[in-house]
Amino acid sequence: MALSAADISRLKSLTSLVAGVDRKLLQLQSESNREVNNRNKYVQEMNRIHAKR
Repeated sequence: MALSAADISRLKSLTSLVAGVDRKLLQLQSESNREVNNRNKYVQEMNRIHAKR
């Protein structure tokens, strides 16, 4: 089955859209990981402070 120029154009648009969504998901995952790391550092510091008592 041959693809028309319009089909190819739609595929390119969808491919671009999916790539953009993928980039956004990676960005959100990175931000989430940073937040979890910061929270873990905070908890470790609180544990260290309380252990000194």
